[in-house]
Amino acid sequence: MYSLSSERFNWAIVGSSGVARQFAYGISSTPGAGQLATVIARDPVRTELSAKAIGTTTWSTEFSDCLGQDVDGVYLAVPLGQHEDLAVAALNAGKATVVEKPLAIDGASARRIDQASKSTGAFCMEAMWPRFLPIYQELKQKASAGDLGEIRQFGACFSGAVHMDPSFGVFDGAQRGGALMHRACYGVSLARFLLGPITSVKTLGRLNETGADAHVALLLSHAAGATSSITASYETTTSDLVTLAGSRATVTLSPSLYRPTSGRLTPTHLNRLDRNIPSQEARKASVAWNWLRDRTAPLRALRRRGSPLRADLRGFGYGYQAAEVVRCVKAGEATSSIMPLTESIEIAEVLDDAYTQLQGTGPS
Repeated sequence: MYSLSSERFNWAIVGSSGVARQFAYGISSTPGAGQLATVIARDPVRTELSAKAIGTTTWSTEFSDCLGQDVDGVYLAVPLGQHEDLAVAALNAGKATVVEKPLAIDGASARRIDQASKSTGAFCMEAMWPRFLPIYQELKQKASAGDLGEIRQFGACFSGAVHMDPSFGVFDGAQRGGALMHRACYGVSLARFLLGPITSVKTLGRLNETGADAHVALLLSHAAGATSSITASYETTTSDLVTLAGSRATVTLSPSLYRPTSGRLTPTHLNRLDRNIPSQEARKASVAWNWLRDRTAPLRALRRRGSPLRADLRGFGYGYQAAEVVRCVKAGEATSSIMPLTESIEIAEVLDDAYTQLQGTGPS
């Protein structure tokens, strides 16, 4: 069993980015998520500013300061290329370790992190925080209970036009920066969570002049026969909706893939084949028919609108995963059933395959 520093689980946050601060806000607003002990990052000015912004005066520029007796869990919000080294160091120190998504830069690195967790017995988890949000947990329960029938399709989009400055790690092509690793990974992980093992991936995309993918589209096949369509972009802005479709019903979540708070479950409506006689075809081709169809569309939609889903969201949503970590550690569990390392490795290998396919496209 783990030996906690106190009854209250103490976190060290490594990193001074917005994601690191949002994790801090999450643990402070979510029951059972622990408390912040220290903030650690390389730049002293940014680290102090981040610490003050989240309400603590305890900070450091030395990674070793998060490995002391007063820290129970380490949250790594660092560039992708640093994930493995820091995660292995934290695990070797016996710290429960949460690594910001994606878990590692490739599948081989993910397996080494997993091996460090197994050899030390220390808890480790990828910080794929949307899985832990209440509305995704409810959706998972409905799918498992058969409320949607046989699951057939999953669709997810994560887009938003951003200036891809290569000096930022998420846009560094040499470090697998781009939409695949930093945006599409959400959809791939949620597809694995809701539809089960992924058996194949087909990938299309566009690389910019620095080698980072600015836009990517993935088609996944699942072992149970379902398919998933994932798109992600740093150069376009579209609606980031999530759709899970079964033979009995479809659920659509909004307003975004990564932080949904509402949705709607709509029963599947089976249409009959319409063998129109010529006179009916002529009528339906008229301007008047199409005008009437458009005006009555809201009424038809109202008839089939289904039932609403709604889930409150604390803070930025990061606290739910932190609470799961605290629960697992206190129970002596080395991984979470919601985001097990075995699935993180599977997903890393899917991303490896997709990345290889992308490299064949070249800049455009």
